[in-house]
Amino acid sequence: MLLFSQILEIPRETAALLEKPDAGLYFDWGPDSSRYLQHVDRRPMPPDPDRLLELLGLPEDQGKPEVLPGLDGVKYKQDESD
Repeated sequence: MLLFSQILEIPRETAALLEKPDAGLYFDWGPDSSRYLQHVDRRPMPPDPDRLLELLGLPEDQGKPEVLPGLDGVKYKQDESD
């Protein structure tokens, strides 16, 4: 069930700003103007999850599970003292 629908217009200048991958558009209700006000926000792209260990300065093999042959479980390197 649809409760509310609103058509919002985006000017060409704003649309051009949205072509960048770090740009986003949101609308806030302006009670003084009784209309929705647009805002363009730019945020840096999140880091690549594949590079997380490198960004943290950790060796690439740290934290990766080691599958033990013949067993169904996974043993983590930090649990090797067991």
